[in-house]
Amino acid sequence: MREVEIITTNERELVEARIAGLSRSQVAKRFGVSAAAVRAAERRFAEDAGDLEAERAILAEQLQHIASVFLAKARDGDARAAELAIAITKHRAELLGLNAPRAVRIEDFRSPDPTTTERIAAALNRIAADRAAEDVSAADDAKPLN
Repeated sequence: MREVEIITTNERELVEARIAGLSRSQVAKRFGVSAAAVRAAERRFAEDAGDLEAERAILAEQLQHIASVFLAKARDGDARAAELAIAITKHRAELLGLNAPRAVRIEDFRSPDPTTTERIAAALNRIAADRAAEDVSAADDAKPLN
């Protein structure tokens, strides 16, 4: 029978420890929980069941914390800190897909190839139009000239 783990530590603390840079096993050891419990907290934090999304969310938080340190220094006039803050912000935006277009719609404006039925109907319409034109010509030929 599988053992049920009861987590007494606030899951937010587990995630914050991961954001601070600790590995899953380090967080698990520090808080006395399993690595699976840490992974579950990450998943809930990321609001997604995928490990990749959880890792992305944690890395994005780490980058945000680092950027905030450099932003504070940049506000005090440190040019190098401003450069680093911009670089970190760009990397975070790339990680989160913030630079991607919101939607891409590809439309095909070419007219679709006609079906066999449509081609036959068009041919019959041309034949009928030609016959009608011939009938009008024949009727005009029968009229006397003034």
